[in-house]
Amino acid sequence: MSDLALSFGEEFTSKNISKLVIKSGRYNALVAQGHPLFDYQVINVSELYQYPLLMLSEESMGKSYVIMKERSLKDGFYPNIARTVDDFEESFFYILSEQLIGFETDDFNLSKLDGMIRSIPIEGSWHTYEIVLAYQKDSKNQTLIDFLTIFDNSLL
Repeated sequence: MSDLALSFGEEFTSKNISKLVIKSGRYNALVAQGHPLFDYQVINVSELYQYPLLMLSEESMGKSYVIMKERSLKDGFYPNIARTVDDFEESFFYILSEQLIGFETDDFNLSKLDGMIRSIPIEGSWHTYEIVLAYQKDSKNQTLIDFLTIFDNSLL
């Protein structure tokens, strides 16, 4: 590992790594106009899992792909993953053309797709995320230590 990495928190499982949370939140469903759930203000998990889903591929998500499946099972459902894609931007095509439900973080800006795709909160789901800075606990790199101290104070 390099001195510092930025990723989703579940990517780092070693006990020798410390994590500084930059942002955390929940995932929302991405639903295209014409889909039966498009006008919902909130989608509960039982409604969500009735429809085919779109996810980033295991190759592009890494450990997060398996964790997403585990969280779906924790929600009480096996996900009906109808298609996977390697690129997040590619997912919009299949959300629109095949009426699949995609996922994104709760603060993702969809203004360019306004009216075509909506981001809808998912109620009662275990799907959450943390974006973290990760670093070796025993790092002796003084520049890294100084940076983390300044960065951590800026988050307060």
